[in-house]
Amino acid sequence: MSLLREFLNQVEEGYLLLDASGKVAFCNQFLLRRELVRENCEGKPFYECINNLTAISCVAQALSQGKKDMCQFYHGDRVYSMYVFLGSELTVVRFTDITDLKRYERSKKEFVANVSHELKTPIAVIKSILETLYQEEEKEEKREFIRKALKRVEDMQRLVEDLLIITKLESGEERLNKQEVFLKPLVDEVFELFTHKKVSLENLVEDDFKLYADEDKLFLLLKNLIDNAVKYNKEGGWVRVSARKEEPYGVIVVEDSG
Repeated sequence: MSLLREFLNQVEEGYLLLDASGKVAFCNQFLLRRELVRENCEGKPFYECINNLTAISCVAQALSQGKKDMCQFYHGDRVYSMYVFLGSELTVVRFTDITDLKRYERSKKEFVANVSHELKTPIAVIKSILETLYQEEEKEEKREFIRKALKRVEDMQRLVEDLLIITKLESGEERLNKQEVFLKPLVDEVFELFTHKKVSLENLVEDDFKLYADEDKLFLLLKNLIDNAVKYNKEGGWVRVSARKEEPYGVIVVEDSG
């Protein structure tokens, strides 16, 4: 046990060990340095030692339900994740400082949102110019070239819109507009984006299969899944989409030969 104590006191994570009665058997130096637990807590109930109400509640819930649990909480100017692992004799509570990770995630979201907003206007301008050129061009060869360029610009425009939707969903700003959606025609619509690929696309969804969902978000989800299935597939391979009901939910399955 002394070797274990020495090891746990060297790591840059917090470890709290509780005995079968919920009393503290050990807390490492990380927890004391960060003031996540009180001094001289060994032998005392965990709720008298932990310095955060959210963390106390998480441990209490895990012990009462007899299963592992986790939570995230602020303590001072830092953010921590906490995992509670239940053993036969000891309960291990691990505290991890995720402040830098949270800052990175926030910066990434802000970067994606800003880039997407900055790209919207120039893409719209390029699309408008190409549409004008397409309408005015009389030679079919040049019209075909412009049409292909226009298709790529539309793909880029759709990608930017998707990034904006994902950013809003992650931040909680985007609201779901749920309605009755027939899945088969929606899958067909997504497949149309990939007809130029050398992969067989099979829509096995039944005609009357429907879901209660946000159609735009479901389209985005299917597009991303099918895009990955096509992208990492082999030439001459296949992608299949099927669906089944598992009340109260619907399960959509995207399979590929890649």
